[in-house]
Amino acid sequence: MNLFIWLWLGAIVLFGVAEVFTDSMVSIWFVAGSLAALFACMSGWSLGGLTPEATQALVFAVVSALALALTRPLVRRFMDRPHIPTNSDRVLADRRWTSTTAVAPSMWTAKPGPPAAPTAPSSPPGPR
Repeated sequence: MNLFIWLWLGAIVLFGVAEVFTDSMVSIWFVAGSLAALFACMSGWSLGGLTPEATQALVFAVVSALALALTRPLVRRFMDRPHIPTNSDRVLADRRWTSTTAVAPSMWTAKPGPPAAPTAPSSPPGPR
């Protein structure tokens, strides 16, 4: 089997795995380019005076660029969602927050105070 078939299969797997582990589409276009280069490799196709390997690299680059150019605006429209502020955004932005918790029949309120002063080390743990 041709070494370049394994190269393009490896590239498909590598770019596919990279796509799975990212949350924004960054390498799916290279999967399409690798598939096209694999097809060119398996068919033995070459352009003009180019070697089959150079043709495969050219096919990879052209198909990847076309896939990126044709689908990126559509993907960005679905991936870029407006940020909708929630109450938690205000709490996290305001360092003076107060937390109220109901414990049994009592209400407890926790408020941040001044930073604690450094304390001297306590006695070492162990039996006394």
